[in-house]
Amino acid sequence: MVPSPDFRFRPASSADLPLLAAALLANLNAVRPTVTANTLETDPRFRHYVADFAGPHDFGVVAETPTGEPLGVAWARLSTHSDPAPGYLGDDTPEVLITVFEGQRGLGIGYELLIEIEKLAIGRGFTRLSLWVEDGNRSRRLYERQGFREVEARGIYLYMRREPDDRAAA
Repeated sequence: MVPSPDFRFRPASSADLPLLAAALLANLNAVRPTVTANTLETDPRFRHYVADFAGPHDFGVVAETPTGEPLGVAWARLSTHSDPAPGYLGDDTPEVLITVFEGQRGLGIGYELLIEIEKLAIGRGFTRLSLWVEDGNRSRRLYERQGFREVEARGIYLYMRREPDDRAAA
């Protein structure tokens, strides 16, 4: 699938922290509204996903209109065993977060964001990726089509990983 002329990609940067926070909040509330903006700011579990973005193992891409309006974002962060994010699945496995904003879903933007973040990961030498999705979120089908497999369930979230050969088998 080739990006529509209606949107383009640009690299995510530290200037996108408010966008990443809004995207994380949308992800956490995709099926069941459970997290408030205040919780996002005060709960230390969420700092892994947005604090100090643009470190050496952080990468991402923003889908936006030609005028710069964000339509969605995908970003990845690598956490470690000594300081794990809630979705940590290994020191060599960046955790990917993808959000397509309300009103933009169902247009192929999520698929394109996933392909772009996979390219960035491969370009940085990563062969595995992980992500989490709320049980009941339709995005799960997209992730499974792209080779992500469920590793475990924790509460309302399903944790998924794509191994190097999983995408080819999908």
